[in-house]
Amino acid sequence: MSSPTTTSAAATASAWILEVRDVKKSYENGTIEALRGVSLGIAAGDFLAITGASGSGKSTLVNEVLVRALNQHLHRQPPGGTYGS
Repeated sequence: MSSPTTTSAAATASAWILEVRDVKKSYENGTIEALRGVSLGIAAGDFLAITGASGSGKSTLVNEVLVRALNQHLHRQPPGGTYGS
């Protein structure tokens, strides 16, 4: 993904705030594929809904991608200082 494809005003004015490409996750030594090549881009101001049948990988996607990205964002230090006091 090189640029947002959504038609929201926020997407056309900015780049992705989160982008993942070709995410894969498997269990049981690769015999169960929870995610197979998932790509996703989220632009500032976008709303996201993850839907699908039971067992389709929604929770895995959230845990593997979105929660990790949020944790990295929250725990990184800004240039020249640290968060909090």
